[in-house]
Amino acid sequence: MTIDDILSACKFYHGEEKNPYEVELSSEEMKDKALLWFWEHMFVKDASESMGYPYDTVKRWCDAAELYRTESAPEVEEEYRDNPFYRIMTNEDIPLIRRAIVEFVSLMRGKWFPYEDPSEIIKYYEQ
Repeated sequence: MTIDDILSACKFYHGEEKNPYEVELSSEEMKDKALLWFWEHMFVKDASESMGYPYDTVKRWCDAAELYRTESAPEVEEEYRDNPFYRIMTNEDIPLIRRAIVEFVSLMRGKWFPYEDPSEIIKYYEQ
């Protein structure tokens, strides 16, 4: 997998030097997109620094993302099946690298905004 493959899986970050969503932060949607751009930028930067090393970051994220589909999906209770994160992580039509990015973004959201519903930001990946 190349950096171009990873960039093509990003929905908000496309290699720009500056965050294009920071221009207009008057709406919640633009604030969310600015954060998504930043977290995707972090994912790509980390990936580019670790490529070719034995502990390839992208491979680890992809492996973890695939576990949602193969191992946890049958055990998920019915009430969680409507969750946007669950729908993305178990959807085989969504490329694995995109699911890995969504997992990373979800964890960053949980780390920095622990009391907010992560599905509010993950919904942008379903559009």
